[in-house]
Parts: sequence; C-alpha cells; structure tokens
Amino acid sequence: MDKTRQSSSKEPRSPQLNRVVLLKLKLENRPNGFTGKLAAKLRREAKLVLIPPSPTQSRCRIAVALQFVGEWTDEGVAEPVVSFAGEYEGRFTFSEDVPLSSIQKWLKNKFYRDSIIAQAYPVANGHMYTQLGMTGLNVRSRMLGFAPEVAEEVPNPNRLVKRALKKKSVERQ
Repeated sequence: MDKTRQSSSKEPRSPQLNRVVLLKLKLENRPNGFTGKLAAKLRREAKLVLIPPSPTQSRCRIAVALQFVGEWTDEGVAEPVVSFAGEYEGRFTFSEDVPLSSIQKWLKNKFYRDSIIAQAYPVANGHMYTQLGMTGLNVRSRMLGFAPEVAEEVPNPNRLVKRALKKKSVERQ
C-alpha cells in the first residue's frame, strides 16, 4: 500500500464494520389450528446516525439501526400465527485520518449512505430469518438484499429529541 497518498475529501473512504448486535428480539409462535398457508407482512426500516469523535473515542463512527417487524397470518384468522420484532445495530468506524467534515459531505450522497447500510443489512437479515426458521416457517424464498427505499438518514439524533419535545409542548398548548 502506498503510504505517500493522502486522504482526499473528494473520494469517499469506506468505514470498517466492527459489529452487528441484536438489541431487541420478540418472537411469538402460535401454531394452533394452522392450515399450512400463511400470508406474510414484513416491514423493514434502516436509520443511519453519524457519531462524531468524543474525548474517549478519536474516530468518527456510524451507527446503522435496523428494525424488522413481521406477521404471518393464516387465511381467515385474525390473530397472527407468527409475529416477529427485531432491532439490530451495525457499528462502523472510520480511520483516524478521516475528518468529520468529509464524512458529513459523503453522507449527503444517497448511494454512499445506502452502501453503508447494505453492509450491515445481510447480517441482521440472516439472523432474523434463522430465528424465523426455528419457528417452523419455510424461509428459503426470502429477500436477501437491501432495498434502499427502507433507509432514512438521521444526521443528528439530538435534533430528533428536540423536535419530539417541541411537538409535545405544542400539543399541550
């Protein structure tokens, strides 16, 4: 590797995927009266949060929050046979020589954001389908890839908290 080459803010640098962690899992299986044909409703969401350097961490990080919520219902039965809710987090770290301003600039590009999410998505999705397979569901014809329309960028999580508090104060008035 050529060490004389300097990092440029024009060319995006890929962060390293450090971990994908299961934060929360709820899985219910009620097979009573199951006829064998299920209709699936699955919702997937992805959010991207930039974590700036702190006194204890000199590198910029990105957290990818992935959420899967699904129900599998039997025809003619209101209550789902299987219900699933899982939350995962993928944590990425940039090298120390990448400045926060460059990362913020790169994150404005939708393709760049989606490519980061797409690295953590298969790990979380694979775990979800493994858990569903343990309930007896046939998960062989599953969607493996990441669909970019499920992604939402959250550049500053504090802004969301302020917006929620502002909304509550308006509702009280």
